[in-house]
Amino acid sequence: MILMTTFPVYSVTSLLSIYVPLSTTVNDLVANVFFSIALYKFLCLIFNYFGGEHQALKNLENNAVIKLNVPPICCCCFCIPEQKLTRTKFHVLKYIVVQTAIVKPCLCLIAAVLWSDGVYVPGEMKPTSVYFYLEILDILSKMLAMYGLIVLMRICQMRLNTFRLRRKFICLQLIILTSILVGILCGILDQAGVLPCTKPFTSKDSAARLNNYVMILVMLLLSVLARFSYLGEEDRLAEIEEDIEPTEEGLMQDVPMRNGSQCSVGKVTNSISNV
Repeated sequence: MILMTTFPVYSVTSLLSIYVPLSTTVNDLVANVFFSIALYKFLCLIFNYFGGEHQALKNLENNAVIKLNVPPICCCCFCIPEQKLTRTKFHVLKYIVVQTAIVKPCLCLIAAVLWSDGVYVPGEMKPTSVYFYLEILDILSKMLAMYGLIVLMRICQMRLNTFRLRRKFICLQLIILTSILVGILCGILDQAGVLPCTKPFTSKDSAARLNNYVMILVMLLLSVLARFSYLGEEDRLAEIEEDIEPTEEGLMQDVPMRNGSQCSVGKVTNSISNV
């Protein structure tokens, strides 16, 4: 529910920014906080596909091999060897993802307080600007969270291939990519003098409006893509429940599906409804 709500939240905040330009900063903060929570809920979704975090750890511990040289942080570090997933490494990866649901709201609270005092100026990329340092911390937090999710995704993907995990994760990644690329493109158009300057709006205001218009359209398309990724989720769970045999302590087992593929699943139906 929360994962699918991310797209309309971005659309609504962009729409509010168009009609109430002075609320752009607050709307951006709300959308970013919601996205950070969505990353955490996606991690919970992965665990719930296993039947819970405890069951995921039982099935992955010492049985899965992790590759740490993955984007967006260690993609060029080819010398990092593959390692077995242990309980400690599992919790480290989990906390790397969870931190963004804590760090981002705190950064947004600081930004909101400083913005009300006139100290926080969005878009002011100067070494003396508060926005500059808060933006660096925000980017680092998101990159760490995405890194942890990608590592966990590669571990769980083969076991959870029935649930279209890659498609769902791509939808989340596209939110970050589109928001960054659209913002950069609008900034370039503004600096190049392409956008009109009509009173009482400056060219910077025109760039912000264009950014919001594009984000609304992109979020509409991404929501449709995400809907197809989650489409038939209950049917697949029902199919698995029919094919699966009870296992001791709810551990995962490889279940032959009707389409000929293999799927490792546990007790997931009740857990997924909580995400």
